[in-house]
Amino acid sequence: MAETQQLYTDTQIDAPFNSLALSFHYPSIELAMTVDIEFSRMFRTQVDLDRTLFGRAMSGMGQTVRQAWSQGYTGQNVNIAIVDFIKPTAPKFSLTLSNVNRNPQALTHAHYTVEYIYENTPQLNRTLELTSEANTPWRVTNNRTFSGNFTHWEFAAILAGGRHVDADGTVLYGIAKDANITLLHYNQPSYVNEVSRKPFDFINASLSLTIPDGGAMETVYTTIDNSGIYPDGHLPVYITAGGNTYYTIGTPTYSGLEQGLHSIADYHAVTMAMSDNTYDDRPLSDYLLIVGADHGITNRPGEVVELQRRWIVAPYQFPHDGGTLQGTSFSAPFVTGIASVVKSKFPTLAPADVANLLLETARDVGAPGMDAIYGRGMVDLANALSPQ
Repeated sequence: MAETQQLYTDTQIDAPFNSLALSFHYPSIELAMTVDIEFSRMFRTQVDLDRTLFGRAMSGMGQTVRQAWSQGYTGQNVNIAIVDFIKPTAPKFSLTLSNVNRNPQALTHAHYTVEYIYENTPQLNRTLELTSEANTPWRVTNNRTFSGNFTHWEFAAILAGGRHVDADGTVLYGIAKDANITLLHYNQPSYVNEVSRKPFDFINASLSLTIPDGGAMETVYTTIDNSGIYPDGHLPVYITAGGNTYYTIGTPTYSGLEQGLHSIADYHAVTMAMSDNTYDDRPLSDYLLIVGADHGITNRPGEVVELQRRWIVAPYQFPHDGGTLQGTSFSAPFVTGIASVVKSKFPTLAPADVANLLLETARDVGAPGMDAIYGRGMVDLANALSPQ
């Protein structure tokens, strides 16, 4: 049975106080008893997932994620690589989310240690530890605000998963709150080396620039496949942003397709996946998800069926107090986080099988079935966790 997840944070506001020791002696039953009581006070604040980035992007998404977490599906034991071009001078963007933690409650916490000593029958000696919590008459009203300055790279990580802490200690959760997040700079030699040393499940490519060098993903997957650290059939899935140039990528002619692919963040990965290459005896396309936006700023898969089959859409606007993040750079980690939560429910599924499950359970939007605008449709966490 899945472990219930606690969706609150505790902040101790002072050191334990009013430590109290009481002793009792009962000669008639040859018992001596000592009770130690230690009190402490804390603020307990509920976590409001609808005020996270992903909760604001899709109405009710926070509640959907909360339900998944409450069933124990939190992205645990899932490894995510967030890949981007990062320079020392990379710009940082402000992020402010008010009331991330809400309704702080003042509690008094008591810890009791009870020791029973039977003078003539030591085999009956026992020590018990008990705890209790009680509301205290004083409450606080300041709800917590998460804020800071983050790079394009870090924004993707904040959406996909993990627990992110600002300078004031406020915690903001990503969709897969217990996933292991690794930030990787896209410099091909070091990147290839990193992904061949640690068995990632999902590689999120919210790249802020189009990859300039051809054949990069072929090098990466060949190296991964030969590394020996990935279990058979468990090569990572590459999740790439579909691009923001409003371009219809797939046209019936190769020249139109070639031109359109260059507007995807990692068009080499897409070109490679559309080849006849196989890894672990399955088509390379099984290891690819292309993420477009659900509306507005986005490229479209167009009429090439091979693109439509691997294309899924997700929200692209993520409002916060200081404005709005937008672009498929942020749609991709939305899907990566959902894939990680699903993987934690079905841990024996290979990442490629998780990717196919997301495609199969996507909510149909636009024209019935797979189409040239939305591909397989809108990613849907609830459907993926309960496939029919």
